[in-house]
Amino acid sequence: DGRGSRVTYLNHIDVGGWVPEAMVRHFVKQSIHAMAANLRKRVDSGGVWQSAEYLERTRRDAHLQLD
Repeated sequence: DGRGSRVTYLNHIDVGGWVPEAMVRHFVKQSIHAMAANLRKRVDSGGVWQSAEYLERTRRDAHLQLD
C-alpha cells in the first residue's frame, strides 16, 4: 500500500574472541531498537543525519589511515 518500507540490515559485533551464542543474541536484540531509531532519523533527514558514534568512528579511522 506504499505506507511502509522493508529494511534488511546486518549487525556485526566483533568481540575479539569466543562469546556464547546466547550473549551474542542478547546484544543483537538490545541494539535493534537503537538501529531502527537511527534509521528513522536518517530517512527523516533526507539521508544526511549521521550518529555521533558513526562520526567519531569515521574520524578515528581516517586518523589511523594517516599514521
